[in-house]
Order: sequence, then structure tokens, then C-alpha cells
Amino acid sequence: MGNVNSALAREIRKSAKKEDEDLDLSDRQIEEIPPVIGKARALVNLNLSRNQLTSIPLEIRAELPDSMNQLKSLRILNLSKNIFKTIPDSIYGLSELQILDMSNNQLRNILDDVASLVGLEKFILFENRIVSISKEIGNLQKLRILDLNDNNVQRLPEELCDLEHLQQLTLRDNKNLSSLPDAAKMLKSIQHLDLSNTSINEMPSCLIYWEKLEILRMDDNPQLGILDEQDLGALKTLKTLSLMDCSLSDLPDTLVGSGKTLEHLALRKNKLKVQSFPMMDFGRQMIALKYLNLGDNQFDAIPDAVFELAQLEELDMSQNIISVIPGDIARLGNLRRLVLNHNQLSSLPAALGECSNLTSFEARNNIIGALPKELANASELVRLDFTNNQLSDLPTDLHRLANLKHFLLSENTIVDPPPRVISLGADAIRKHLKARSG
Repeated sequence: MGNVNSALAREIRKSAKKEDEDLDLSDRQIEEIPPVIGKARALVNLNLSRNQLTSIPLEIRAELPDSMNQLKSLRILNLSKNIFKTIPDSIYGLSELQILDMSNNQLRNILDDVASLVGLEKFILFENRIVSISKEIGNLQKLRILDLNDNNVQRLPEELCDLEHLQQLTLRDNKNLSSLPDAAKMLKSIQHLDLSNTSINEMPSCLIYWEKLEILRMDDNPQLGILDEQDLGALKTLKTLSLMDCSLSDLPDTLVGSGKTLEHLALRKNKLKVQSFPMMDFGRQMIALKYLNLGDNQFDAIPDAVFELAQLEELDMSQNIISVIPGDIARLGNLRRLVLNHNQLSSLPAALGECSNLTSFEARNNIIGALPKELANASELVRLDFTNNQLSDLPTDLHRLANLKHFLLSENTIVDPPPRVISLGADAIRKHLKARSG
């Protein structure tokens, strides 16, 4: 260990002499940092991630303005993936620190000393064991991003709501968190909120006050069940809404209130049916929607409203009970990816060939008996997946799909092309079909 520390100290001295601004000591199995680190006065970015550190030498502190043993220029400190149980005392002197990453450690509490990190803008704490957070976190007035995903937080201090510049608050996988502070409506700079896999059982009432909110994720909250119409209707700036596995059986009409801005809507693994989908205005008013995930629900058809989504680029309706794709699919002129795995499709419409921008079509685990020759007109196709269907033949026209790189056909009963050709991939299949076409 002595030789390792000596070599590490020499490396740090060399970096200090060169006045390097960046020093990467990650993934070295380091157990302790030599005190000489304090001489690297020019350091702006110090990466100590993926080691075995439990403490940091006091020489790292920037308390003595006349001392050479200070890191007064340090702005970014990465201590992720170590074995810290507390935030080292030596860090609290780094008042100019802007980004502190202590994710993937063993932290249990955020103590009062955190108040000294007044320059902090980004505080990354995911995958620890944090139970409590000091009210002093409210003093971090420059904080823009607070990542507390995958901890054991049960409640947030009211003082957190004093962070008027906070833009991103992520609390995913804090399973005992049941609410946000009463004063959360004061966090008016919030743009990104993640409350997935918590104990929250209703849409937070503060959302109607957050006029800059762009991303809302509340996945894996099956206790949610019902969406509040007023709250959803007020989200006029929302771009991403993810409510997967929330036991939803209905969608409120007010969902279209975000229609002018919403680009990404994920409703996978709920209890939605065609009749529980919003009115046709959903399709006409969702003028910005590019991604729609309705997989793992109870749809027996693609809702008519979907075909009104002129900007839609990706549609996932896998794991439903859909038996027919209507010709209206051709109306989705911007569609790039269509996912219909695990349904009850027995045939495909010729209209798929009119989807001129389609690059990926996945329909594995259905009962499709034949492919339409018109599919060859979808000339941008790069990926086709028909694994585990009932295909016995392929139309020779498919040799014209010049961009096709992935053609997945296993678990069918295809005789021609023969299995040997299919196993060689898309190029071999196209070559065989072209020869067959004469």
C-alpha cells in the first residue's frame, strides 16, 4: 500500500506542478488520498469516483487564504462509487464548489454543515441510504439540481422550498416518501420532477403553481389510480409526462391542456382501454406529441385519436390484445418506429408501405401468417422484427428494402428463404429474394 500511496503522491505533485485544472484519479482502488492533494491549487475538476475512499484529507479545504495547501479553484468534485458513510468534514470548506457528486455511497444523513456549500449548483446523491435531510439545505440558494433517487427519504424539510432556483428535483425510488412539503408551491423554477416508485397517492397540488414544469415522472405508483383533472389541465408547459404502472383506467379530458407542448407521453402498464381514451380532440390538440407508449394495457384496437397525431414519431402498443392495424396507419406520416409485439395480429395492412419515414417495425409474438408486398415501399426501414409468428414465405418485393440491416424471423415456419439464408441476416435474405424475383 505504501508504494501505491507514494506513486499516487508523485502523480498528484506532477499534476500540481503543471497546474492542471483536471485530475482524474477514478477507478484506482484508492483507499486514502495523500495530503499533498492540497497543493494542486489550480484544480477545477477532481474525479475520485470508483475507489474505496472513506475520508478526504483536511488539506483539501479552502479555509486559509494565504496557504498554498488549498483547492480554492475547485468547482467539480466527483466522489461517487466509494464507501463514504458521511459527507467528509473537509468538503464543507469548499465554498466555491459548484458540482458535488456523492452518488453510490453509504450516506445516511445530510447534516447541518451542508449550509456551508453556498456555491453548490448541482448536488448528486442517488443510490445512498439517506433517511433525513437537514433544514440547512435551504441555504443552498444557488442549487439548481438535487438528485435524491434511490434513497430512504421519508420526508423533505420545509426549508427545501426556499431554493428558488431549483430546477430539477428527482426522488425516484424513495418508497416511504408520501408527500411533498406544504410549501412546495414556492419552488416556481422547477422544470423536472420525478416521484416514481414512492408512496405518493395523488398528483401533488403544487403542480398547478409550477409554470415552468417540463418533465413529470410518476411511474410505478399503482396506488395513484386516478388523475386529478384540474392539476393536469394546468400543466401548460409540460413536454414529458410519464405515468407508467399507475393503475390508471381512465384519462381525463384535461390531458389535452398540455397539447401544445407535450412531446413524450408514457402510459405503459395501466388498465386503459379504447373507451377510456380521451375524446378525438386528444389527437387534434396534441400537436407536438412525438412519442406515445400505450403498451401493456387492455387495448383491443389502436384508438382512433392516435391517427390524428400528425407529429408522432414513435408508437408503442405492445402487450395489448390488438388484432387489426387499420389502413389509417398511413396517416402517421412522421412515424419512425412502430412497436406491436405481443398482440393478436394475424395480418398486416398494405398501408404500412405508405409510412415513408418508418425505420423500425416490431411485431414479434403475434400470429401473422403473411407480409404484404407493399411493405417494400417503406424504403427507410432499417429493422423488421417478426420473431415468433406464423410466416411460411416472404414476398420477393422485400429485396427492395436497401436500408434494411436487421431482419428478425426466427420461430416461424418459413420454407423459402431456407433457414440457412435467414440465419445469415438481412443482406443474405434480400439477395435470395432478389434472385427469386427473376
